[in-house]
Amino acid sequence: MSERYLADIRELLKPFNPWWSNPEWYEKDPLIREYQSGNFRFASRLYFHVKKNIVKQGKYGIITIRGPRRSGKTTLIKYLIMSLIKDCHVNPSNIYYISLDYDGFRDVKLFQILQAISKQGKTEKCVFLDEASMYSNWALELKNAYDANLMNQGRLKIVATGRHSMDLTDAAEKLRGRQGDLANVILAWLIPRVILVSMFKIYPRSRVVEEAG
Repeated sequence: MSERYLADIRELLKPFNPWWSNPEWYEKDPLIREYQSGNFRFASRLYFHVKKNIVKQGKYGIITIRGPRRSGKTTLIKYLIMSLIKDCHVNPSNIYYISLDYDGFRDVKLFQILQAISKQGKTEKCVFLDEASMYSNWALELKNAYDANLMNQGRLKIVATGRHSMDLTDAAEKLRGRQGDLANVILAWLIPRVILVSMFKIYPRSRVVEEAG
């Protein structure tokens, strides 16, 4: 894989990852602004569990979050990204957000995108695949990436979201035994190993501190 190709992939992803160049990106993000101006917060122990464990060193692999349209999946991801940067001090350049319902990604294999990301230095990387179920054969692409050892070699921590339940059985079969140590840490108690967005209880602001404790 040439240096030019790696640069082209990063350029393709750049518009979706404003934190690479703007530390105050969240002030202009419409979902973050709407969330912060509202009266409710993601405050379940599950949220803090995911946030704490996704940054554990040496834990790579795939976790999936499912929920219907407009259930808050993208807002959850954006809020988690903001928290990883501000609270956990993750380098913004090591966080990748990919909206797989964007037409511009139709002609690019997800495997190739992940391969390019895996070659972006030796640091750990968080990769958020939003609306993965809108991308044809997404589970197969992730399976192939895992089988090619991209997770460990590239130090990838992948969070995939989707809205459809119809492909859940097929995805679970393809990813069986291939979700890695990250899933073992975060999803060990779930069968199947899938998080539903409804599990992230949304509380009034006044209860956030209490729940976090």
